[in-house]
Amino acid sequence: MSNSFKDVNPPYRKNMDSGAAEQDRAIHDSLTLIEHKYVITSNKRGVGKTSLAANLAVALSKRKVRVGLIDLDLHGTNICRMLGLQGIYETGADKKFVPESYSDYLKVISIASILKDVDQTVIWRGDLKTHVIRQFIADVNWGDLDYLIIDSTSGTGDEPLAVAQAIQDAKVIFVSTPEREYLPQVRELIDLYETAQIPILGVIENVSGLWCQKCDKTGEATFMEANIMYVSYLGRIPIDPHMPDCLAAGQSYLEKYPNSEAAHGYGSIVDIIIEDSHSKKSVIKKIAIPIAGDRLFPSFGHATEFAIFHIQNQQIIKKEILHPPPHAPGVFPDWLHDLGVSIIIAGNMGSKAMKNFEAKGTTVITGSSSTSPDELVQQHLFQNR
Repeated sequence: MSNSFKDVNPPYRKNMDSGAAEQDRAIHDSLTLIEHKYVITSNKRGVGKTSLAANLAVALSKRKVRVGLIDLDLHGTNICRMLGLQGIYETGADKKFVPESYSDYLKVISIASILKDVDQTVIWRGDLKTHVIRQFIADVNWGDLDYLIIDSTSGTGDEPLAVAQAIQDAKVIFVSTPEREYLPQVRELIDLYETAQIPILGVIENVSGLWCQKCDKTGEATFMEANIMYVSYLGRIPIDPHMPDCLAAGQSYLEKYPNSEAAHGYGSIVDIIIEDSHSKKSVIKKIAIPIAGDRLFPSFGHATEFAIFHIQNQQIIKKEILHPPPHAPGVFPDWLHDLGVSIIIAGNMGSKAMKNFEAKGTTVITGSSSTSPDELVQQHLFQNR
């Protein structure tokens, strides 16, 4: 990072003072048509996270599913250059960025292409970086996608965690190298996401042994410790001497060497991702409860805060507090439906309002006592085992 301390506005078109709740709504609107989202992160830099994210997205798009690839790493390798793209984006009628098309099935966008020379123009404090990354996510128009691969920042700081928390329903994939001395760092990173109740898909072992073209074999890996970390081991990608050359030339490694062992490794990981996305266990439902402070607010129509619980496998994996739009007939049903809420736990609600929710396919449970929303959700989950 540059040592130049310039007091200037960041090179970004949005007002940096916009609230977190407004950003949350904008992020939701941007990602609402994307079914499955996977965040790629690592315990440290230099493990090949960005090239892995790029190749994983290309491999997934080869299955003829619609894929988006977004590079959120402010100070890492520009993923667009890696894939031979220009990194120049148009904006649509909604003034949102339109990603570049790598192929008929893959769209790509990178924050590094938009924030030119960011190290020389902004003092990148943690809260500023997090705000800019969140706003960038909100400002991309993806349209309909089957999968979104997110190349996040590395490490155990606030930024990578903020990315995962901002993207609803995302699962995390960790990237590590085989060296055993890095295992405590990986475990620390996994603990961080588990504490934040963010779903984890598993760990990929990158640069895992050297693939020899002459004998078509790969050296033994040493990682193989995912079972000790109580997370899934998704697979290994060996080192191929051709890979750095492809990256430098802006060529997709998978396009040029589709029959290599590394390509087969990516294919196996894609199989796991697709199987996970089709599994009923991966379905996340949302429960909304009107609140005042840390208690249920009995008058639903006058609530100014809602607790939104994300439920997977009968467990709470995420909780967020959102402020609804100004109340008017039909507003709350539309707002909660757009958020993906399928169940409402409330105290009192009029029959007309209940019919409006039923018309949206939302189940309403009334008559609940004024207790903590967490307890109400746990009671509901216990009763519906």
